[in-house]
Amino acid sequence: MEKSEELLFNELKNLISGIRGEPQTLYLLPELILSIIHKINNKMTPLIGYAQLLMKISEGNLQEKATKIYNSGLLTSSILSSLFEYLKSFPSPKFLCDLGEFVRETLERDQRLENINLKVLEGEKIQVPINKAQMREVIRRIIDNSLEAMDKPEKRLEINIDKEEENAVIEFWDNGEGIDKENLTNIFEPFFTTKEGRLGLGLSFVHGVVKNHGGDIKADSEKGEWTKIKIYLPIHPFDWKEGRILLLAPENDFYKIFFKVAEFESINIKWKPDEGEFGNYTHIIVDEEYKGRDEFFRSANKFKGKIIYVGNEKREGTIFLRKPATIVQLLLNLY
Repeated sequence: MEKSEELLFNELKNLISGIRGEPQTLYLLPELILSIIHKINNKMTPLIGYAQLLMKISEGNLQEKATKIYNSGLLTSSILSSLFEYLKSFPSPKFLCDLGEFVRETLERDQRLENINLKVLEGEKIQVPINKAQMREVIRRIIDNSLEAMDKPEKRLEINIDKEEENAVIEFWDNGEGIDKENLTNIFEPFFTTKEGRLGLGLSFVHGVVKNHGGDIKADSEKGEWTKIKIYLPIHPFDWKEGRILLLAPENDFYKIFFKVAEFESINIKWKPDEGEFGNYTHIIVDEEYKGRDEFFRSANKFKGKIIYVGNEKREGTIFLRKPATIVQLLLNLY
């Protein structure tokens, strides 16, 4: 096994071994694989181009071999692209949580911080929708980098949770060795690393998770002095207290459970519509087996909110969930 393959194997092994009793950590795996696919596909593009050029300027046996390389390259790139698109759609459920409470809970689990001068600052309470397993791993990996970079007798790490405009912000500041200015734009790229024996997937994973949360991440540093990383996460765009959800579905066990979960989440939900009041709802969930389905769609052309349609065939103008849908899918589409 070559060194790069061994590093990749260890990265995957460490991630999988970390799942243990927390199966939701499986949501971390696609992010790592996406980074790998992206990097390989970038290498495939010039390979295919060179093979195509060689096909044009060569003859006989060499041309035949170049053609095989070209066709194999196209097939490999197609497979990787398909896998990339599939993994991008991998379920990543996000639920509202108090961001400050979540960060503190994550830090309390980390025994490596016992000998670190750690300061956690928090502004106002902020509710954000996140995948806890993924964001916990994001925090762990950023702290990994901070701890490795700390080269001073007093090791300091400050974490600030605050709000900037419509975003929640988690800011990490450490007094480590810092990052060269020319490397700041590359640190989130897959396989970029300045450390011997490292694969360079840590911050690439972090970048992917933050982007998939609709957020952004930025880094700044003064070489030899400090490094600062800021994560921006969109604050929950929908206030359940202001929203009104209408459920148009048969009264089976699935929807009874969904209705109870929605009520538990303090979602303002009704099962039966008020006469002529569709316009007063922000979201309407329609199951294809609902008896009044066709009548609803005839009268819903002026509805300005979201229509979530659960069925076997897509319906124009709706958010389509193919049966059998899950309660998590329904809840996620209420954001």
